[in-house]
Amino acid sequence: MKKRCFALLLALSLLLTGCSPLFDLYSAARGEYTRPDYSDGAISYRDFQRPYQPRVKYTAEPDIEYVRPDVDGLCSTLKSIGASATGGKAAAADIINQFDAAYDDYVLFNTMGELAYLRYTRDLSDSYYEAEYTWCTDQTTRVEKAMEDCYTTMAKSSLRSALEEQYFGEDFFASYDSDGVYSDARTVALLQQEAELQAQYVALQNDPSIEWNGSTRSVSELLENAVSADLYYEVLGAYYDAYGAQAGEIYIKLIQTRRELAGRLGYGSYADYAYDALYYRDYTPAQAERYVERVRTELVDTEALVG
Repeated sequence: MKKRCFALLLALSLLLTGCSPLFDLYSAARGEYTRPDYSDGAISYRDFQRPYQPRVKYTAEPDIEYVRPDVDGLCSTLKSIGASATGGKAAAADIINQFDAAYDDYVLFNTMGELAYLRYTRDLSDSYYEAEYTWCTDQTTRVEKAMEDCYTTMAKSSLRSALEEQYFGEDFFASYDSDGVYSDARTVALLQQEAELQAQYVALQNDPSIEWNGSTRSVSELLENAVSADLYYEVLGAYYDAYGAQAGEIYIKLIQTRRELAGRLGYGSYADYAYDALYYRDYTPAQAERYVERVRTELVDTEALVG
């Protein structure tokens, strides 16, 4: 079950984030990008320039209109595409056209989720975007399961070879021959629980207040108006006393959830799972460690020369 999956991304210091491999798979399927071989370590990137061809026109964030995505419609369409692929009547070209349109809606869902997150975290007192962010987060597992089910169904269809040849790329469906990430009910429940805990953590930062000198005061206001370092840290201490236990409880539950999730997906730790399934980096942990070691060596040599 060790497989890449796409998750809605959260930019929190507590939470691990990443980006999806599906965009690269989509580009690879269209012959736009060949993934370089990193097995021998560092390579030159000059021969691997990835062309930038966005699916949608760039728009400045303030000008983007937020619209709640039609998740029911998207999931229904993905299910219908799978049924058509196995029905024996549709041509590969028809399935491709349907999927391409559905994938645009899939991208829209993720875009709106990120937009809701950005606008909510920019103003944690905005109840509208708090609700929309929470809703998008709750819907992510459902959307990803529908997408995986669609891929799995197409992989089992007689159109598999034609779909790979004309659209997805060679051996694209190979990873869908075994059980998927969302085929296990407990894994789905854990992913949903993880999303809910993340939302709770963000909500905990929603304009926190504390009792201060006999009245309820905004923590951010007290910190902004602190006239000395001692007062600043006194406010922080009061804030930690008020919210530390709640944050700690969420944190512990999140660790427990992620450990079980990683184990069910065949990983030794959540860090290993996140590195493989969420980050999709162009280097391995071993390569990163060698790089850090070189930095250490270079810094020691430089210090010796300066000294």
